[in-house]
Amino acid sequence: WRKDGENLSSDNGDFQGANSPTLKILNAAAQENGEYSVLVSNEKGSALSRSAKIFVVPADNVSIAGNLRYTGSPAGKIHVVAAEFLPGNQALKLDGEGDFVEVADLTDLSGEEITIQYWFRGRSIQSAVRQQIGGNYIVAGWNNKHILSNDGGTADGVSAGANLDDGRWHHLAMTWEIAATNGFRSYLDGKLADQRDSSAEEIPLQNAALYFGSFNGQDEFAEGELDEIAIWERELSESEIANGWNQPLAGDEEGLIGLWKFDDGDADDSAPYDFNGELRGDAAVVPANIPGFGYPVFTDVFDEAGAFSMPRLPKGSNYSLAAFVDVNGNFLPDPGEPRAAYAGNPFSLAEDLAGVELDLGGLPPIAVAPVPLTIQLADDGDIIISWSEDSGLSLFQTDALPAETWTPVAGADGNQSVLPADQSARFYQLRRQP
Repeated sequence: WRKDGENLSSDNGDFQGANSPTLKILNAAAQENGEYSVLVSNEKGSALSRSAKIFVVPADNVSIAGNLRYTGSPAGKIHVVAAEFLPGNQALKLDGEGDFVEVADLTDLSGEEITIQYWFRGRSIQSAVRQQIGGNYIVAGWNNKHILSNDGGTADGVSAGANLDDGRWHHLAMTWEIAATNGFRSYLDGKLADQRDSSAEEIPLQNAALYFGSFNGQDEFAEGELDEIAIWERELSESEIANGWNQPLAGDEEGLIGLWKFDDGDADDSAPYDFNGELRGDAAVVPANIPGFGYPVFTDVFDEAGAFSMPRLPKGSNYSLAAFVDVNGNFLPDPGEPRAAYAGNPFSLAEDLAGVELDLGGLPPIAVAPVPLTIQLADDGDIIISWSEDSGLSLFQTDALPAETWTPVAGADGNQSVLPADQSARFYQLRRQP
């Protein structure tokens, strides 16, 4: 058995059965928090299991209970996920059309080791972290790879990992050490994604500005959100990344060159060297809730819809709750799988919370003709939305698609709703009230 990637010892008094089919954690306390896995071996080889995260909840725990609603197809187990988010966290938002951050003073990343880390959510990690002049470059995020001009260039980078554009937050890391076995590595969400032996040529001095989200502010723009960008002058070990990828950095860690957290609404450096960046184009800093960043994520799995309860959760002040139908059985909320978010997000969890409704959709078929939804512009500029009378349906809205949450439109009169034309995009749908 392993904890955080390290083999457990049978001599450790906190564990029993470190080399047996069943591991027992004795007198569980906070020091046993971590990710556990098991390595199984025989004469044909070995296999490492998927890791399971264990978090010891304080004695004054609370619970969340309510109802899961899903009557659709395809079927699958329903995962309910609760997480407390880091208060005040913000991220850099780039639209892929000329937005970026320029760090003009950080011009030297040369040497025999480097680590680049960052959080990403969006459509393209192109040029997430990039320094380039002529044929010399360091690019963390290029066609879903990490590449170095001194070690294989564009033809032989390391993969950044799979499904990076699935709409979820991911933590990425690139590490490199000169002339080492598996010295060029990439990690996705704390786990090794790709590796190979590194070259014997050190990273050259470029004497060029560093960019987040673009190739020198001119081309190959990233599209999405970036957060907690960190650059180190040393190679972080596999265990360092496994143990710290989901924890916020302070800025004074050994070997840290620069840290850009964006929490103050700008691109200032939180490390001691003050390599402050400048927002360019329409680059913006926006609030960002990253599940598992700074706090554990709690998941319960249910075989079917209906009443649910999540006991033994730690108290917190910035919780969010969501659910998804795990159609393909990979334990992840993949694109196209039904999802739902609690309408009360974010919320404080200081005592037991009951009456939570999570509607994953899949309404029963309606044995009537389709109900048309009509949208008209009134003379005074208002928007009139109407539908057939006696349909038994109500009007719901959401701000973006795909949507985790549809909310009822307030103030509807019978089969009609009059709304101000506020020039913001919205999507409407007729649904039966739960």
